[in-house]
Amino acid sequence: MPTSIVPMQNQRSTTVTWGRARCELGDCLVAEHAGDLCWLDIAPDSTAVAELAEHFSACDLRRDDARAQTLLDAALTALGNNAPLRLQVRGTEFQRQVWQALTEIGPGERLSYGQLAARIGRPGAARAVGSAAGANVIALFIPCHRLVPADGRAGAYRWGSALKQKLLAAEQQAA
Repeated sequence: MPTSIVPMQNQRSTTVTWGRARCELGDCLVAEHAGDLCWLDIAPDSTAVAELAEHFSACDLRRDDARAQTLLDAALTALGNNAPLRLQVRGTEFQRQVWQALTEIGPGERLSYGQLAARIGRPGAARAVGSAAGANVIALFIPCHRLVPADGRAGAYRWGSALKQKLLAAEQQAA
């Protein structure tokens, strides 16, 4: 399995390094813990740093833009080469299960919330799957943009429906 979702341990007195970086989608806010990506915000707005600080409020936050760029570049290379990538997340067991399943949806593929719920053995949990997808803080690498409503529309996306449609169209074209 190329991407593994692991829970972030020992949040008290631990250091999370964050910074601003760029990719072909534009500006990003990136964070890592112990060398693993733990946050990726695409096109961060004026509240993004505060949201990151709140999410990691028990951690010592250190800014390092060069490290963030290096980490993002390495993670994008790993993703492009289908190489192993480890992501540290803060979430419930159910959220981690949903996020892991999201990493197994291939580029250009779309699943409905209900289909993903059935895939993880939780038929009828489509809304809970949607909530877990909405709580995802690692854009692209946990590809929640590949989840769509049952009617096939693009639907909502933490980073904006226009970006979701752009990502889906680009993946469809590449596939």
